[in-house]
Amino acid sequence: MTTRGWNLIRSKPGFATQEDQWVGTKQLGEGGQGCAGLFVKRDPSTQKIVDRMVVKEADVTNWTKEYEFFGPKKDIPREHYMSMIMPKGSNNTIDVMGSRLFRDRSCIRLYMEYCPGGDLSHFLGLYLDQSLTFPEPYLWKVFQDLARAIHAMDNLSGHGLQGGESIAHIDFKPANIFLCLPDENNFPKYPVAKLADFGGAIICSSRDSEKVHSDKVLDGAFSPGYAAPEVERFFNPGPADRIPARDARAGVVLADIPKRVTTATNVWNAGLIMLDLMSLQQLNWPKFISQVYSARDTWLDNLINQKDTHPRLKGYSTLLKDTVIQCLNYDPSQRTTPKDLLARVDQGVRLHGGLMQTKDCLDTKKYRGQYDLDPRVAFTDDYPVTQPEDWLMANGDVDVDEEDDDDEDFPFAKPGGGGGGGGGGGGGGGPTPKTPHGKAQARSSYSTTAGAPQDTPFKGFVFGLNAGASTRNFFDAPDEDYEMVDRPEPRLVSFKQSKMREAMEDEMPDRQDGRPEPPHGFVKSSQLRQAMEDGMMG
Repeated sequence: MTTRGWNLIRSKPGFATQEDQWVGTKQLGEGGQGCAGLFVKRDPSTQKIVDRMVVKEADVTNWTKEYEFFGPKKDIPREHYMSMIMPKGSNNTIDVMGSRLFRDRSCIRLYMEYCPGGDLSHFLGLYLDQSLTFPEPYLWKVFQDLARAIHAMDNLSGHGLQGGESIAHIDFKPANIFLCLPDENNFPKYPVAKLADFGGAIICSSRDSEKVHSDKVLDGAFSPGYAAPEVERFFNPGPADRIPARDARAGVVLADIPKRVTTATNVWNAGLIMLDLMSLQQLNWPKFISQVYSARDTWLDNLINQKDTHPRLKGYSTLLKDTVIQCLNYDPSQRTTPKDLLARVDQGVRLHGGLMQTKDCLDTKKYRGQYDLDPRVAFTDDYPVTQPEDWLMANGDVDVDEEDDDDEDFPFAKPGGGGGGGGGGGGGGGPTPKTPHGKAQARSSYSTTAGAPQDTPFKGFVFGLNAGASTRNFFDAPDEDYEMVDRPEPRLVSFKQSKMREAMEDEMPDRQDGRPEPPHGFVKSSQLRQAMEDGMMG
């Protein structure tokens, strides 16, 4: 665990209310501009986990940067706004439930759903390392999830859009696809894949001038080796300004292909990811980044030209291979449209998904496990859920929110020196749990029948059977009591702005004149949606 990751999970989430029921448990990742941590919500009477949430903190160097903040007041971070404009019922993109600006710390925080299966790149790496093969029903399931995400990005709605806009993710790669718990009614043995990290995505519109479109793309983010040809034409035009022989058409030259990033870019990325999963053949990375595009194009040539003879590809259906290859055409106009892609993938699911689509795959009398994912790479949900305050901290008591020491739930021993590093399920090594008397105590986590760990040094947390709605209720009705663990159905809660304002004012410090300080740019989806409908934001 890094120092920044420790500071994140050591702090409160930074929302308006009920924060004492949430505690950071582990760092999930860190990049050049920020980090993410897992927070769990606990029932204070039973110490059971009733929900989990990812808090992502990102640095901000320029609060007025174009395309970085949206909304009437330009106070909605890009990643949150992208989640807000997804169509209702979109279940294959990560839900960002709220955001908050911390101008004094030059950072933002995003509050989003947690996917316990990790990301697809880790899963892909495990299969590569063990020379395994993904069963075709699983590939159709992943393809369907990606196609649904792409279709959602092509059917945006509300929140200041004029119509006809779409999202191009640009940084669409396995590391940004997260695996969530299976849907019991659709491939109940396979995890649900969700596209995440829209921090570098762009909103495309045919109304954008060539300069505006270019500025948007150049302000986005992409990863070498996973950039579509039209993206590379902006960043690395030399190698990308060449139509490969496999996609050449009589009379068509480069000038006939618009230099434009659209949702067809998402289609290309989905095709590349599927070919990654099918071939399990790693890209031979060149020495220089400028050569990566050419190396990837050679990789594509080899696989596409051997689609019926390659040992990894020949066992898959013609429909799967042809659908993937059509996504990978150099010319965006020749790729399958998002709508047609979803229809074609749904057809493939019906033809090749078999009983894996239904609960019949859970019946050992009807199914013998031939399409299961390999048990050696089974998903784990392993993390300590004791409070970070219970751990030995080499760098002392560091709290991002600068709370008073009197607010600490537990004392913890400060070391005389040395130590530091991981913990919380993060990197290697790390702090050792302490008892209230300062004696070191071994920490052991084990999975419960509900699928989440129970950790015993201070508090035993157990994942509740019907957890899931309490995070959303936390944002949509902050003055409601926490959700009980085993309630049979999620409660429908209406949102009232007066309650949100009241909750925020209760949380904010008073100024010398007795009036509360203005909020730190706090925004949440339901609040903005309701406010815009009521004409209250200007």
